[in-house]
Amino acid sequence: MCSLNSPSISKTGSSPNPVALVAYMRDQKGISFDLMEEQTAASFLESKNFYFKVKAFAKNYEKYHKPPRNEMYINLDFGHLIELSRLDKELRSLVLSLTLDIEHYLKVRINASAMRCGADRYELAERYQKAVRLRTYERQAENMKNLDAGKLLDRIARIAESARESETETLPTVVNDISELIDQLTGGMRPNHIREGIERMRASPYSMGLVKKYEDSPLPYWVLLELMTFGDTVSFYRACFSPKSKALLNDLEEIRLCMNIKPYLQCAVTLRNAAAHGDCLLNGLSDHHAHLRQKNKVRASLCETYGMDPDIVANESSVRIAIDLASILICYDTLVPRGPSSKAAAELVRNVSSRFRLHRDWFAKNSHIDEFFTFLDELLSVFHGRLASD
Repeated sequence: MCSLNSPSISKTGSSPNPVALVAYMRDQKGISFDLMEEQTAASFLESKNFYFKVKAFAKNYEKYHKPPRNEMYINLDFGHLIELSRLDKELRSLVLSLTLDIEHYLKVRINASAMRCGADRYELAERYQKAVRLRTYERQAENMKNLDAGKLLDRIARIAESARESETETLPTVVNDISELIDQLTGGMRPNHIREGIERMRASPYSMGLVKKYEDSPLPYWVLLELMTFGDTVSFYRACFSPKSKALLNDLEEIRLCMNIKPYLQCAVTLRNAAAHGDCLLNGLSDHHAHLRQKNKVRASLCETYGMDPDIVANESSVRIAIDLASILICYDTLVPRGPSSKAAAELVRNVSSRFRLHRDWFAKNSHIDEFFTFLDELLSVFHGRLASD
C-alpha cells in the first residue's frame, strides 16, 4: 500500500488516491487524525465513503486566516467528519420515516373529507389538475416577464427552420437545443407535470398495472393520490383546503387545520426531498438565514405550543435544518393520529436522540455544532414525549 507520506492532491485531472487525500487533509487543511488514525482513515475513504461527501461537513468549522496556518481548519479532526456523516445518515433516515407517515395521513385526510363532502371522484381529480395547470401558466408568464421572450422565440424559430435540413443523426441535438430554449422561457415548469409523472410510472413493475388500467379513462382522485409524489400530495392537500373561496372541498374543520400547518408543509417537502436524494443535512450549521421565510412561525410554535426554551430556539431559528426538521415534527404531531405509527416514530426519535448524544463532547469547541445539538436534544425530547403519549 502507498505510504502516508505520499504527496498531496495532484494538480492534474487524475483522481487522488485515499492516501494522498489523507496527506492533503493533514498537511494542507490542518485536519488532525487523533480520533481515527491515518491508515484507518485512508481505508475508510476507499471502502466506506468518499472524500467529497465527508469533507462537506468541514463547512461547519472556522479557518485560520493568517500564516503559517492560513486556510487551515480550527479544531477539526477527521473523526469529527466521520461522526457528522454518520449522524447525517441517522437524520436522513428519521426524516424519510416521518414523512412517509405524513404522506400517508395527508392522503387519508383528503379521502375522508372527500367522502364527508360527497365529492365526485373524477371531478375532484380534474379540478386539481386544472388548478395546477392554471397556476403553472401564471408562473410561466411571470418568468417570461423577466426575459426577452421575443428574442428567444426568434432563436427557436431559426433553429427549427434549420432543423428541416438536418440529417437524422444530428436532429436530436437540434431538438434538444430548442428544448433548452423553451425551458428558459417556461422556467422548466410543465403545466401537465402530474399526468406526465404518472405516465412515466408505466415503466415501474409496481405501478404499471394501475397506470394502464386508467390510461384511456379519467382518474378518480384516490388513484391520483396513489401515483403522486410527496410534493404533489402536499400540493393536492393544500388545494383541497385552501381558504374557503378557493378550496376544492368545503370542509371547514380541515380548512382551519390546513391553514395552521400550511407554513410547515413546504419545509417538510424541501427536507424530505433533500434526504431522499442523499444530500448532506448537517453541513450548513454555521449558515444563518436572516430571511428564512417560516422561522418566526416555527419559533413561536416551538416556544408557545411545545414549551421549548426560547433562548435555545432563538439560537437556531435561522438555521435551515433546524427550521425544516421542526416543521416535519410539527406536521407529524398535527396530522398523524396516536397509535402504532406514532409509537414507532417516538421510538425512532428516541434512538436518534441517543445517537446524537453518543460523542457530543467531541464538538464542544465548535459553537455552531454544539448549539445545534442543544436545540436538537430538546426538540427530539419534546416530540418524543408528544408522540409516545396516548
